[in-house]
Amino acid sequence: MSPTRTRPPRTHLSAGWSSITLTSPDHPWATLAEPTAVPGVVIAPAVAISRPRWSNRWQLIHVRSSGPFGIRGPLAYMREAATYLAQAGGIDFQQLATTLHDLPVFHEHVRTLRNEIEVARGLGRPLWWARPSWAQHAPQWRAVPPPESNQDGDFEFGTWREVVRFADSVLAEMPWSADPNAVLRRDAEPSWLLTCAAPLCGQDEGEQVPPAVLEMENDSGCWPWLSLDRGELAGVARKQHWRQVGRHWLCPACAADHPVDHG
Repeated sequence: MSPTRTRPPRTHLSAGWSSITLTSPDHPWATLAEPTAVPGVVIAPAVAISRPRWSNRWQLIHVRSSGPFGIRGPLAYMREAATYLAQAGGIDFQQLATTLHDLPVFHEHVRTLRNEIEVARGLGRPLWWARPSWAQHAPQWRAVPPPESNQDGDFEFGTWREVVRFADSVLAEMPWSADPNAVLRRDAEPSWLLTCAAPLCGQDEGEQVPPAVLEMENDSGCWPWLSLDRGELAGVARKQHWRQVGRHWLCPACAADHPVDHG
């Protein structure tokens, strides 16, 4: 059995974190707290107050009372729960706790979140899907070598700009490799692109960046993996540790943030 953690591990928290003191009749406990989009609500480690120790879970905390909402789980779920509360609106969480508990809509939100988190954790998926995982991309350009060429496969380009950049680099750095008999053509159909469907994928330190896409890596760097065959992309995604949940996919980072957990 692994030793019991006594403090939260180092983890990626959003900019602007603060501290909060969780209270019980006998044991106040100061800890870090991550701000949320909901004024009056933060995310803090879920601890056993009577014997403070790290439980490997996080929880939503009402700042004014330093009391928990009873909503806890992995950090990604708490961030999604806070986003849900921000989008739902209709409640001022900067009110006194006694005032909140007199609001039927408050209990409805808390009950809904508890149920949704339990179901989502059992399936290893986010609280909701932000986007379809399968997206169509404009038809690709291909530099097709002649049959007698020793080149293995086509050069594929997602945009005309990539074609021009590749041609410039070949002429500047490898002019001997340019095959005058190569044929440049464009696919007749759009290609497919696989995108992570987790709602908070791409959010980093408060900055909004595009969600993760399945990529290929070569000497020139990383590129979105485009294909006419969705089956090919699915096979590559599994090898790269993406997780499929029905029609949706989670990138490796978001899959790790949403473990299949029935506990």
